[in-house]
Amino acid sequence: MPESPAPQAAEPVKCDLVCGRTTIKTHAISPNESADYYTTQAAEKADQTLVAMHEDLLACYEERVKNSPKAHAFLTIDIVVGPEGRVQAVETQGGALLGNKAMACIVNRIKEGEFAAPHNGGTMRLEVPVTLRTLAPGEAI
Repeated sequence: MPESPAPQAAEPVKCDLVCGRTTIKTHAISPNESADYYTTQAAEKADQTLVAMHEDLLACYEERVKNSPKAHAFLTIDIVVGPEGRVQAVETQGGALLGNKAMACIVNRIKEGEFAAPHNGGTMRLEVPVTLRTLAPGEAI
């Protein structure tokens, strides 16, 4: 009896994660300092920190896509950074299709991040828009 051909592995699904530009929502500084300078510096540092964790955040999403190929999200991540630059809190809005496990993975990874300490101490709240989606076959990132 002839052997049946071995099944071919499906091409892996390609995914994409896009973080929008970070904005500072609240951060008090004294009136004689330039809010624009410190806000710009903090947002640029936050973007660098988030870029450094891109692969980890994408892995959280890719794990979800394995079981739910249509999962996608347009969400907002609010990050409260404390006086030392450590994350004090992370809240999300949106992302219901990602499920609890993927959302927890994303939140936990962000909680491990270190951001620039707020100028003159205190806390700083960052708001980051994030898009998670699968790419169409042949679509470039």
